Amino acid sequence: MAKITTLYSAEGYVLGKLWGGGFAGYLARPFRGYESLAKMEKDIKKDFLKGSLDSGMGFEELVAAVMYVTEEKSMTVKGRLWKSHSQLDPITFGEEEMVVKLEKISVEC
Repeated sequence: MAKITTLYSAEGYVLGKLWGGGFAGYLARPFRGYESLAKMEKDIKKDFLKGSLDSGMGFEELVAAVMYVTEEKSMTVKGRLWKSHSQLDPITFGEEEMVVKLEKISVEC
């Protein structure tokens, strides 16, 4: 029986408070190659709380984040590599109202 390997990745957006006032959205830094969904979520949360999830944009404060999670399963059978990708529920952090707004904006992009 072929061994199935599972990897997780996440890409998304952050909403941050600008230094001069107001809010703006920006791409979050991507997370790739995680064997554990829980570990990836822990690392995303850590970066959100530290304010470093924004890929260097430099917000005064991060208000919300929406990270879209992909699960990739792969296996090799008779020398051929087979892969499947599934979208899982997004990982979200921040104020509920802001998360909903950010999800709506990111779908429109």
